[in-house]
Amino acid sequence: MKKDLTHITSLLKRLYNIDISRYDFYFLNKSLNKRIAETNNNSIEEYYKVLRQDSNEAESFFSLLNNGYSEFFRNPLTFSVLERMILPSLILRMKENKRKEIRIWSAACASGQESYSLAMLFEEMKKDNNEIISYRIFSTDHCESRVNEAREGQYAADALNNLSLKRTKRWFSKYG
Repeated sequence: MKKDLTHITSLLKRLYNIDISRYDFYFLNKSLNKRIAETNNNSIEEYYKVLRQDSNEAESFFSLLNNGYSEFFRNPLTFSVLERMILPSLILRMKENKRKEIRIWSAACASGQESYSLAMLFEEMKKDNNEIISYRIFSTDHCESRVNEAREGQYAADALNNLSLKRTKRWFSKYG
């Protein structure tokens, strides 16, 4: 089976410039079999032909291989340290150095919940301290469709499970 994946890994390397051959074999195999079944193909060879001809299917398979997991305040301890220590320190240094804004890069943002969590923290700090804090959060992910989801800022109700009721009411409204 590993040998059968060589053509597919080469194709994805050419299309996305990412070498998936280093991914866990069982994860790759499971993902591949899932796409083979969903596209009604009977073999890896058949599916490979589809991948070569259909850029949408190549994107679907590639997206399946990426950890697109994102969650508001995903690691509570990390966000607590950010809120109580790191961000106040950054704001203080920004003022001392007479900088105009704080810039943060949220890499591998998936659908953006961590980025929005940071924005909530900044906005809450501004309000609680009556301060003018200028910040910019740059959120990137190698999967453009996930970045587009993040840009929309629309989330299912169950995505808000880690948020306090206070934050949910303050930052979110029902849509549709």
